[in-house]
Amino acid sequence: MLEQQSNKPPPVLVGSPSSGTHSSELAPCEVTLDSQHLPIALLCFFLFTLPPPFWGARAPERRGEGSQAPSWALLPAGRLAGSLAPGQCWCVAQQQSEECDQVHIDDVSSDDNGQDLSTYNFSADGFHAAATSANLCLATGVRGGVDWMRKLAFRYRRVKEIYTTYKNNVGGLLGPAKREAWLQLRAEIEALTDSWLTLALKALTLIHSRSNCVNILVTTTQLIPALAKVLLYGLGVVFPIENIYSATKIGKESCFERVIQRFGRKVVYIVIGDGVEEEQGSKKHNMPFWRISSHSDLMALHHALDLEYL
Repeated sequence: MLEQQSNKPPPVLVGSPSSGTHSSELAPCEVTLDSQHLPIALLCFFLFTLPPPFWGARAPERRGEGSQAPSWALLPAGRLAGSLAPGQCWCVAQQQSEECDQVHIDDVSSDDNGQDLSTYNFSADGFHAAATSANLCLATGVRGGVDWMRKLAFRYRRVKEIYTTYKNNVGGLLGPAKREAWLQLRAEIEALTDSWLTLALKALTLIHSRSNCVNILVTTTQLIPALAKVLLYGLGVVFPIENIYSATKIGKESCFERVIQRFGRKVVYIVIGDGVEEEQGSKKHNMPFWRISSHSDLMALHHALDLEYL
């Protein structure tokens, strides 16, 4: 995360007692982004912020290690992912999904010819049949057949449109019946995790409200399921789709490099996470790392942001 120069002394950020006392000095500095000459703040915020039922990640639970996520909590993420992906033939099988996966929503945009998709039939364009042939869906940036890549680009464009349209209205995407189930699910997960998501969202919203701050999400979840889950948790408003990166193919450190290439080095990046990979990546690129391993860590983060230490 980056901050504008201020007259305040560099703050000392103290960790919560639950994770052991630690401190790190994060001196604010004024930065510019290319020709815009605006201070920009970046925050790499990982999926540790989300409770476990959908993500496979483990959020701290005050109720003890024996708490079990309800079985119904495993269902809606996949359904929402299906709503995001246009057409029933779009990378249906897990293997195809892995092959079609991209790091960023715009990675195949160069293959898009801009065709009007308002009446396009995704289910009947032959994409699924082509995808069953070997070696047609190659790694990010490597082209298979021109026609196939164009159809893939259409799908990513449509996903981007859906995400942007419904990021503030997930209920409209799900429909009335699923919306009620989704709201109930959210409430139960909040109770199960002692409002873990609410605490994380408070910090993210505060960052997002600043004119000089940007939230960046780097996740090991594949891109399309990650987008669905971000929407499902109501985080679309604080994570623009162009600021979400999937590290499934290239790893988090390579995603860091892509973010740096995009925003430049005249920027202060603060990495917030709970894993070894992001901590090592932050050290390699000389980025301050804020560890989150408990509710008190999230509250300390919000407190530091609220006092403008970050």
